[in-house]
Amino acid sequence: MNNMTCDDFALECLQADGRLSETAREHLQSCPDCQALARLNSILMHPRPSPELDRQTLQMARLLLHQPRRRWWREINHYFYAAAAVLLILVGISAFSLPPAGEKSPDLLVQNGEIGSDTHDLLILSYLETTNEMDNIEQQLYLYAGN
Repeated sequence: MNNMTCDDFALECLQADGRLSETAREHLQSCPDCQALARLNSILMHPRPSPELDRQTLQMARLLLHQPRRRWWREINHYFYAAAAVLLILVGISAFSLPPAGEKSPDLLVQNGEIGSDTHDLLILSYLETTNEMDNIEQQLYLYAGN
């Protein structure tokens, strides 16, 4: 008669290192759950080489061997080039927007009163004339489009 439970068998199976008692062997013959546990324990305790796993590992190693290696400094160089280009663009914009050395900007001349009021008045008049001329051209285009 078999008095062993599945818990007792599991404990003995894990501790016995493959040497089971007579009662454990009898229980193993009659219990399908314990048979599955014994198979799993056998696989884990005595692993066998797997040709499929070896083939997949070698295939992956070959793929990695033939790929070009990416260097981190090559990837960072793109960011340095972009930063240098932005810096050059900003320097170019500031160089063209500033007046030439030794000259004062027209705004500073007006603020300091160095430009006479006649010149300032002439600038305003030419602006108004230009605005009026543009209004006339728009009106003519509207009339042409309407006919």
